[in-house]
Amino acid sequence: TVHALAEGGRAVYVRDITEARRRESERDELIAALEESTRSFEAVFEISPFAMSLTEMPSGRIVRGNGAFERLFGYPRDEVIGRTSPELGVSEEASQAEVARRFREDGVVRELEVRRTTREGDVRVVSINLDWVTLGRGRAVLTSIRDVTERAQAEAALRAREEALRASERRYRSIVEAAGDGLLLGAPPGVRPFA
Repeated sequence: TVHALAEGGRAVYVRDITEARRRESERDELIAALEESTRSFEAVFEISPFAMSLTEMPSGRIVRGNGAFERLFGYPRDEVIGRTSPELGVSEEASQAEVARRFREDGVVRELEVRRTTREGDVRVVSINLDWVTLGRGRAVLTSIRDVTERAQAEAALRAREEALRASERRYRSIVEAAGDGLLLGAPPGVRPFA
């Protein structure tokens, strides 16, 4: 800054703004990086094949759900925002409390299988993961949900078939052991019975 002096001449004041400019440049870079990170998160959140939601804490109110969430549970986003899973009927209070307990104790939840209900009343077996994320100046819970109903049904059917086979073997064994007569198992010539 240059000022005229009363007795003639000029006074020049100089201030070093190098540090201020450096901080300003760093701030601009951080803002740009944050904006890029936000855009990346938004893209991944939306295109994820898994249902995802962001839940405000400690209220438990859903602040966002992706397209896969809509398709899995049948709720349009405008009906989900601002409500809790139990309010929607997606989860029961007891199940929600158990998930919350595990999350409090471990800080994360990984591949926990729970039952959830769709808008139409269909019960689905889902595998959930919960993580803390920063949302603005607050924290929220990011929940990713994978529908494993078909796998769970196939495993249940397999267990039922295995139990039926064991029961059949027990019945057969009891018949053979209770028989008063001898039993002989044979096979045609050239075929070995039971290896």
